[in-house]
Amino acid sequence: MYQLISYLSYWLKRSEAHGLHAPFVFDLYTKVISNKKNLNPQIEDLRHELKKNSSIVSLEGFDASSPITKPSKRSIKDIANNDSKPPQFSAMLGALVDYLGFSNILELGTSLGFTSLYLTQNPQVALSTFEKDPILANYAQENFARFHRKNIQIIKGHFDETLPVYSARAPLIDLAYIATNHRFASALYYYEQMYKKLQPKGMIIIDDIHWSKEMHAAWCNIKQRPEVKLSIDLFEAGILCFDSSLEKQEYVLTF
Repeated sequence: MYQLISYLSYWLKRSEAHGLHAPFVFDLYTKVISNKKNLNPQIEDLRHELKKNSSIVSLEGFDASSPITKPSKRSIKDIANNDSKPPQFSAMLGALVDYLGFSNILELGTSLGFTSLYLTQNPQVALSTFEKDPILANYAQENFARFHRKNIQIIKGHFDETLPVYSARAPLIDLAYIATNHRFASALYYYEQMYKKLQPKGMIIIDDIHWSKEMHAAWCNIKQRPEVKLSIDLFEAGILCFDSSLEKQEYVLTF
């Protein structure tokens, strides 16, 4: 019920290109966000294949904080159908990386790796993707090998253990995509950890900002922080920009 009410609120507030006056946002929207022609046929063939995979797996690291109770034993097709982001959204993230020339990306929450594959279509892009469940991580790793994606590093283990180790040695990142724990405190914690590693003109994208009251509260808390110069609510996720040359502004855009 909450997601329905939240979507109605989003639908009433959303705008499209004709309401955008800031050049950066207008270009980002017209050239990337509203562009629906970026699907990769090979990645979508893999998605279609896994949507028919009836193999049952026992997940050790499934999101117990989710408001929807999910069993630890699930089929791959259930995960591919219900946990993966819509193809158009993953494709949009890949197009955004190309458009902005980002080269160093961090992803929290690999799952089966569809979005990871879209993010790394350019071989010059380096992705570090974190997955806490070892079985999902192994499936994703097989998918990366199938696409010969040597520019993807998958880091297995609980984020609270693996992220500090990574942060201590890794260079600054251009983009962080947070697609994990749906708790208020966790969303704030992961945002703060990502912001510490972000280059000055980088972006942070937070998934499922309308998933629950907690996630929406976390989004509202974060987008009002002084370091955030621009926020874009796409319902599926929220985009945060930190470029000091941008005027402080909040947008709700059709996706």
